[in-house]
Amino acid sequence: MSHLRCRRDHAMHTRSARDEVVEVSRHLLTVIGRRQATSLAEAQAAAYVDGRLRRAGMRVNADTFQAPVNAGLLYPLLALLALGTGLLAHWLPLPASLFALWLLFVALSDALIPLPPLLTIRRDCQNIIGTRASEQRPRWRVVLLAPLDSAPDRTTRNNWIAGQRMAVLGRSIALALLALLAFLHAIRPHENWSYAQVLPLSYLLVTHLLLPVRIGTAPGGAGALAVLLAAAERLNALHTVELWTIALGATATGNTGLYNLLRRYPFPRTETLFLNLEALDRGQLTYATREGVLQAQRADPLLIRLAATVDANDPLINVEPRPYYTAPSIAAPLQRQGYRALTFLTHVPADTDLAIDTPLDQIDPQVLERATRLVVGMVQHLDTEPITGLTPVLAPLNVI
Repeated sequence: MSHLRCRRDHAMHTRSARDEVVEVSRHLLTVIGRRQATSLAEAQAAAYVDGRLRRAGMRVNADTFQAPVNAGLLYPLLALLALGTGLLAHWLPLPASLFALWLLFVALSDALIPLPPLLTIRRDCQNIIGTRASEQRPRWRVVLLAPLDSAPDRTTRNNWIAGQRMAVLGRSIALALLALLAFLHAIRPHENWSYAQVLPLSYLLVTHLLLPVRIGTAPGGAGALAVLLAAAERLNALHTVELWTIALGATATGNTGLYNLLRRYPFPRTETLFLNLEALDRGQLTYATREGVLQAQRADPLLIRLAATVDANDPLINVEPRPYYTAPSIAAPLQRQGYRALTFLTHVPADTDLAIDTPLDQIDPQVLERATRLVVGMVQHLDTEPITGLTPVLAPLNVI
């Protein structure tokens, strides 16, 4: 009888926890609505997250910063300059070829290390930061990250470009063709070289003026915030792990919020572990072993091993390792700077409609619960199991 009662209590607790993450998603999607970067809805979501973290017993700060309202006009401007290059090639083909190569250099530089958004206004935004101190001297500082704003617009009207990696490839080929055709026109003048430029110019104009393809980060969605809040509520007693839960503002328009966070809180690179929550609404739960649009970054080996261990110990999680190359995640700048990070997201079929936010009736509660169990299990494992080669956190952060 006692065994059956324990099983029944466990099932009721699991169902209650699952209802809690669905309730968070419902509030974000139906009460607040689309949380565009720097908008009033994003501020309302920030207040909601602030209240939930305080209710979970965490110390909460709201750090304000200036963020761009959109991804800027870099690529529309790039397309217009490419059009000017095509016109210039008829009279000055060699300078046009050099200018096209310079445009290619700018595009590739932005793909490797994204440039700040150009020709856009900035407004107040905020990061919501919750902290919970450990009962003993901490061995690890674990930072949970999730986007505060909605995912960028990646609906079916521009799904045919298949993510940012294909966009970078197409853009680079088009600009390289422009440079090559202008150079050929310089050494062997002929009208056919000018006619041939119509194809790459048409591609650039259509994809960069009619179908915007530059997005700040991978799709976020309400599920990531729901998992962040659920994990904060369950991780209420930690002995040797210092827990940070951070909802980053304006992730869809760049990495301003992340850079502001790192500037204010100079986290030690060896003792700080970043668990990044991206799109976690539906599909197969995964963690990114490698990620990046052009320059692939490998996730931290310790975190990969830890995720695999927790998954093996809990058959309800069922997470898969998978490389992620579709779009830059929040963890990409961290990995480039040498921080230890791992990204969690779900994998959906290629023909799935990627809306701004997954509708409430399409969110899979089991995915949210499995992601929460994975994150909580990893933190608890770090809290209870000693790991060799660990350098303790010797002093608190010097907050700027």
